[in-house]
This record gives sequence, structure tokens and C-alpha cells, in this order.
Amino acid sequence: MKLNDLNMNELRAETDTKPNLYTSFAAAALIITDLIVFLLNEIDVFHVDKLIMRACLLPALVVVGFPLFCGLYKPLSSKKWTKYVSIATISACTFFEFVILNFHAYLLILLPLFLATQYKDKRFTIIAIIGSIATITLAPIIGYLSGFWKSDGFLLYLAKIINKTDYQELVKDVNGAQDIMDLILYFELPATIITIVFSFITFNVTKKNIEGLESQLNYLKLSRSDRLTNLLNQNCYEKLASEAEEDFDVGVIFFDINDMKLANDTHGHEYGDLLINRCATSIHNILNENIYGFRLGGDEFLIIAKVNKKEDITKILDEWKNSLYMVNMTNKEQFGGMVCSLSFGYSFGSLKRLPELVREADRYMYLCKQRLKSGEEI
Repeated sequence: MKLNDLNMNELRAETDTKPNLYTSFAAAALIITDLIVFLLNEIDVFHVDKLIMRACLLPALVVVGFPLFCGLYKPLSSKKWTKYVSIATISACTFFEFVILNFHAYLLILLPLFLATQYKDKRFTIIAIIGSIATITLAPIIGYLSGFWKSDGFLLYLAKIINKTDYQELVKDVNGAQDIMDLILYFELPATIITIVFSFITFNVTKKNIEGLESQLNYLKLSRSDRLTNLLNQNCYEKLASEAEEDFDVGVIFFDINDMKLANDTHGHEYGDLLINRCATSIHNILNENIYGFRLGGDEFLIIAKVNKKEDITKILDEWKNSLYMVNMTNKEQFGGMVCSLSFGYSFGSLKRLPELVREADRYMYLCKQRLKSGEEI
């Protein structure tokens, strides 16, 4: 078991990391496709102006190369914004390819939508749907008005169907407004309807996937969390202690609430629970991707932190002491003047020695408690 596995935010980020990698594979395939289309156009298989195609090739490779880089470069692959930028760049590339190549690039229209479904994000899927519909509605008109489509072999085939044996007659016989209306009526409208139906099915599949994912994450969170404090629970600690896979240095801080029995006897167990929660809040306030907090049961708490040297633990303790002070100063009257007080001890060493480190920190915690009882300040 890895320490990062305990971070629910890391787990949620991981749900985007793999799709970002797959998106990078799609970007690589798109780059290869662009190169093949470029070469085929150079030998006149396609009839796009060669100068335009050459001018478009390098920017297209740069644009599509970005999601390829983001998916393969690990520090970027887990960022929330990576998926938006990746799909946006691929959508832009497919849009312009459809403008230039029209019917030859028809299947590319749905590529951003296919890629979006793997992220299990409803809002993201809706954005991809809008992008696909925008490509279908705008790209043909731009392609027609820009003149790219007037030298296309597919339109030449259509010209023969309508008994214009000379394709140039079709090109000369231009009635702009009527042609655009025909384009909308006979191509865009059916294609848009098909895309909307497909998108509806895709959206519902994505919704079901999201619900399943959230259910799994919630179950995992409940199985790992202490119900009273929402810190990681004892079972989670024991699993980490027995199955630690990593061998890096950590700081371990063991806490125990002072005078807990007195608080329960004086004010009742409900007050004792409030005291436990306030102590837990002081720990919650300093948690981050390198600091993990546990409640081991009763009035005992534990922090496990990734650190480089033993002195880093004292910095964490200073931050915790400030947090505890702020917690004690908040709504102090509700507790009859009683404040949260904890004894603590710490140790430093490899994560693989975690049980031993906890026992060592526990011993120092009891020494701290004895010094407090004798009137010393910690």
C-alpha cells in the first residue's frame, strides 16, 4: 500500500490521469493521420491546395502535440485543467481538418466526444457535445465559402450523380445562398440529428459511469474514515503499517488528549465527543498531500508526514500548535473555559518501519504527559 493511496483527492485525480494518457494516444494517432493525409495530398490523392496544406501542417502538429505531451508528462497528466486543454486542442484540430477535407474527415467530428466519455464528467461531456455540433454546423459553411470544397473528389462524384459531367460546370454554377441552404438541409441537419441522438446515448452512459465511480469512492472513503472526526481510521493505519510498499523517510507524531476522563466525568460523553472533534480539527487544519491524520480510537491521534529530515517534524508541530491555539480561541465560551490540550511525541525514519516508529513516538508522548503533570511547559 502506498501513502498517496490514502489521499481521496489523489484518487479522484487518478481518475483523470489514465484518460489523459489515452487522450495523448489519440493525439498521437491524429498526428500520424495528419502526416498521412499531407503525403497523400502531395501525390494528388486529395485535391486541397498544397501551399495551404503545407502551411497548416506545422501548426496542426504543434496544437495536437500539446495533449500528447500532457498525457505522457506525469506532473501534467493529473492536473484538472489538462483534460479541458487537451480536448479543446483536439476539437480545434478536427474542426479545421473538417473545413479543409470535409467528408474525408467526417468520422473525426465525434472524436472529442468519444474521448470525453472516458473522463466520467457530465459537464465535460456536454462541452464535447456542443463542440461536435458546432463543428458539424460551422465547418461545412466555412469550407464552402473558403473554396476548399470546390476541388474535392467527393463533390465531383456528386456532380456526376446530378448529370453535370464536367465538374468545372458545377464550380462555376455557384448560387451562394442557395448552396448554403442546400448544405444545411441535406447535410448539416441530418448529421446534427444523428450527433444529438448519439450524444444523448453517450451522455446517459457517462452518467451511469459517474454514479458508479462516485459510489465506489464514497464507499472507499467511508471504509477509511473515522465517523466522528473524518480523519483516517485505525483500520486504514493498520493496513498501511502491514502493507507499506515505499521506503522513504516519514515523521510520525503521536497525540493523546489530556484529562479526557475528567472531561467525560465532569461534562458527560457528549462533551467529550465535542472535545475530540476540536482536537481533530486542529490536525485537519494542517493536512495536505504530504501530511496524513489518523484517529486510532478513543483520544489517540496520529500524524504521518513525508519529510526530508527530522527537523521538518518540529515545523509541522509549530504549525499544529498555532492551529490548536486558533481552535481553542474559537467559541471558547461554549466549553466553559476548558481548552483542548494534547500531549505528543514524535519519531523519524523509514515508512517501512512504521509500527516501530509509532511505538517510539508513543513512548515520547507518555514522557511529554508526565512532564506536563509535573508542571513543565512543552
